[in-house]
Amino acid sequence: MIAFFGIKLIKGILDCKFNKFDEGWAAIHKAITKLKRILEGLLEPPFTTEEYLTSYTSVYNICNERPPNNHNVERLYHEYCKVCEEHIATMVLPPLSGKHGESMLRELAQRWGSYKVMIRRLSRFFIYLDRFYTNRKHLPTLHEVAIVYFRDAVYMKLNAKVIDVMISLIERDREGEQVDRAVLRNVVDMFVTMDIGEELKYYQQDFEAAMLEDTAEDSGFLALLRDDKVEDLSRILKLYNDIPEGLDLGANIFKQKITSEGTSLVQQAENASTSLVTEIVKLHDKYTAYLTGCFENHAFF
Repeated sequence: MIAFFGIKLIKGILDCKFNKFDEGWAAIHKAITKLKRILEGLLEPPFTTEEYLTSYTSVYNICNERPPNNHNVERLYHEYCKVCEEHIATMVLPPLSGKHGESMLRELAQRWGSYKVMIRRLSRFFIYLDRFYTNRKHLPTLHEVAIVYFRDAVYMKLNAKVIDVMISLIERDREGEQVDRAVLRNVVDMFVTMDIGEELKYYQQDFEAAMLEDTAEDSGFLALLRDDKVEDLSRILKLYNDIPEGLDLGANIFKQKITSEGTSLVQQAENASTSLVTEIVKLHDKYTAYLTGCFENHAFF
């Protein structure tokens, strides 16, 4: 009889501890549901400090559970993954279904912007999970997880269609027609963000390569510099301006181009009787014109 009650007592204690995850996740899920409603444009009051603290504390408590419940932190990580996956399946893909052309591009830009807001706000709830769990286990960070889900489910599915529409809009802009450049910038931002530690792989291989496939150049920016496409360079700068590290990318390419031409001039001067000083002055004047005309004397250049 004593053994029976002892086992029952232990079971009750364990059940109480196991419920700790359920209680914590219920609080977190409530905050996530509210966030989704806000993103949908439904009437919800702003998050209070208390609501943020409740979610953060729930994550903290789950991360710091002791054996035998310390496996719940892994469960929490997978729940976060499910949140991203379900959001894409219910809030991103359905509105894009059946849309084409500019309508599809505008919807994608809007959904991408909303998704970025969601993962940024979620990071406030789950920040301790990143610090406590993903770093120790050498797992993808929560931000990386969110981007990979979007990349696999949305980007890989639509990027060919998206690029076609973007090229069409850029051509129309080149011909003087008014286009929505904000949409273009947002979608370029998406291309750049898909590259997690891969040095703009998707942006360069997918977007730039398609946009300038007839130039046989590795970089569209270089092709435009080579062909003295002043107006196109100005447009590219406007696209780069609002994306993370975009101007760094353009400035580095610009620097490489000048360095390459300068080195070539030095080599030519060594093998001929041409005046190096004269050629350097010409090179300086040429790229100063780019700096003032195309790049508006931007500090990055």
